Amino acid sequence: MLRCMTSNYTANGSQKVFEQGAKLLLANLLFFFNCLATSGYVIFAKLALVHYDSLVVTAFSNVVAAIMFAIIVVPLTKYEFPGQETV
Repeated sequence: MLRCMTSNYTANGSQKVFEQGAKLLLANLLFFFNCLATSGYVIFAKLALVHYDSLVVTAFSNVVAAIMFAIIVVPLTKYEFPGQETV
């Protein structure tokens, strides 16, 4: 009986470690895409500033960022990240 309880504890512990690893991987992927988007913004903003006013480029980039933010965040609202407290 003790052996069965110990193996269940190990299986549950391994499951928690796997879940935390999956959450950490998702966080790292989101950070990677953030860095990729930021570098793309710098490159394309320089190209756009040749043709458009700086206010137009800034406004357009903020609108695009808000749309992308909503697309990514809305599905993740029920997802808990490592270290996040549930309320």
